[in-house]
Formats: sequence, C-alpha cells, structure tokens
Amino acid sequence: MLAGGGALAVGAAFASRRGVLGLLAGTGDLEVARFAAMGTYLELSLPAGAGAAVGKAVGAVSALERKLSVFLPDSELSGLNASASRARVAVSSELQRVLDESRRIHGLTDGAFDPTVGPLMSSWGFRQGRPTRLPGREALRASLERTGLKRVDSAASGVAFDAEGLGLDFGGIAKGYGADRAAEALRASGLSGLVNAGGDLRSVGAQPNGEPWKVGVRNPVRTGELLASVELAPDQAVATSGTYEQRYEVEGRQVTHILDPRSGGPVDGVVSATVVAATAIEADALSTAACVLGADAALRLCSSLPGVEALVVARDGGKYRVDATSGLKARMLGRV
Repeated sequence: MLAGGGALAVGAAFASRRGVLGLLAGTGDLEVARFAAMGTYLELSLPAGAGAAVGKAVGAVSALERKLSVFLPDSELSGLNASASRARVAVSSELQRVLDESRRIHGLTDGAFDPTVGPLMSSWGFRQGRPTRLPGREALRASLERTGLKRVDSAASGVAFDAEGLGLDFGGIAKGYGADRAAEALRASGLSGLVNAGGDLRSVGAQPNGEPWKVGVRNPVRTGELLASVELAPDQAVATSGTYEQRYEVEGRQVTHILDPRSGGPVDGVVSATVVAATAIEADALSTAACVLGADAALRLCSSLPGVEALVVARDGGKYRVDATSGLKARMLGRV
C-alpha cells in the first residue's frame, strides 16, 4: 500500500478536491500511502516502513465515513436524518463530537457555518450530483424553513429535530475530523507524519530529519504558483475551502457548491480561504465559514481566535485581492 520513497518535489501536489495545498519538501526517508475515503483521497506521508500504522489510520477514517456520510444510506448520519424528526436518536461519540464542534463554529460565525444545509443542498441539485436547474422561489423558501441549527436539540439521551425533512450535512467539517482521527492513529503507533484528507492537513510531530512540515498554499487564479508557505508545528492543521474549482453555469447563472445557510443561495465573493488552526476539524469548518462570511469578516474573526491564522483570496470588482492575518502575511510568496 505504500508507494514511492524519495524526496517529494517542491510544490508536489496532494490529491485534493480543492487542489490548493501541497507539501513543499520532504526527505528521502518519507513514503506516501494513498487511499480513497470520505469522497476523496487521503494521503499519509510517513517514515519508511510504517505499513502497519497505515492500516490503523485507514481503519479509523473508514469507520468515521460509515458514521458521517450523507451518501451512504446505511450510515449513522443517514439514519439520524431519517428518524430524528419523529423521535430522539442516540448517537455515537464521533457524531456528537462533530455536532458539538459544528455548534461552536456556528456560534462564532453568527450562523455562517451551519450543518443543517442538507435541504438546501438538495434544492440546488447537489444531492443529485450537480445542479441542472435553479430552484424555484417557493422550493428555496421551504428549504430555508427546514434549515437552522437551532432546530437541532442534542442532549445526553440523543439528538432530535423539530422539523420534518431537516437534515444534517457535515461536508464542511467531516474531512477535517477524518484528518484528526488519522493523526491520532499515527500518534498511537508512535509515528510522526503528515495527513492530507482531501485538502485538510494535520501534522503529527516533525519530519524524520527533525524539521517542521512545510506546506505550500497554491494560487487559485494562477496555475502552478504558490501564494504562501506554512511551517506546521508538531501538532497543527491547515485547510483550504474555495469556490473556484466547483462552479457550474445553470440557466445563465454561476452556481458554487458552498451555500450561505442564511440566505439559501450560493456564495461567490471568496475564491479560496486557507485557515491554520490547532486541529483540522476547526480549520476545515472555519475555512468553509470564511467563504460565506466574506474576506473582511473572516479575517477579523480568525484574528480574534487564539492559534488561528487565515489567508483569503476574493473577487474585488473585476480583479482579485489576497489578504491574510498578521501571522500569515509574512509567509506570503506571491499575489493573484
């Protein structure tokens, strides 16, 4: 399952649904394991000969997918969405952890991050693969009436919804949690490494040569260029969300896959948002929320949070602008 051994080339890309983050440099002691999970590819950069640890990390992420996927009809989340409007449903500690973190980020972002966007995703056609028509006004209004984290009640006895048809969707946070769980598996095996869960990266210790993991933030506008380089602390995460890769023209309108849960419509101003945080679950959720908040509000929020940094690329009229919190400004390599 392990493939390749030599040094990773500068700017070598990880497989990523976002295509923004890449490992800048590695050592000859690294091997890379790649496997499919959670609707994307996960990659583990590990010291040579770490095959047994790979199996544990794969198992941890695969088990999480069976709990949190909205695309698996027999997942725990699918069962919750089908039943929680009729009766309170007991949930696993993993699902509760993601729901609790979602609620925390929801509060920090004044509702810009909201995992109850399931009905909206369906109305826009993302549950069917990709949008083919714009939703009608009444359909959108009906979906908004079934959206809102305040409609989800979680207690020790389980989770309940107060509206029929409400559905949780952890697409903006689950891959980050997957990266964290894989990192925990590596740490339990006594290994250092770098986990990449579809663009959500989490470090475990340092590189085999003792140097920190170095990650490049790719320019979403100019292919092949980097915007910034980030050195990750021994246990730190970085995630990027964006609208530039998943854009569809529907009935003459540009539609992106990130929806504003407050208005029900797709966001468009932010092209990409990169967040550095202590955990990948936090970085993933905040980078998603940044696309909804807009550049200025996102940077203000991230500047106020301990241990969090952000870099945002946004449309500004007919041009693009890039800005970052103070901790990332010094690491910027280029402009859009």
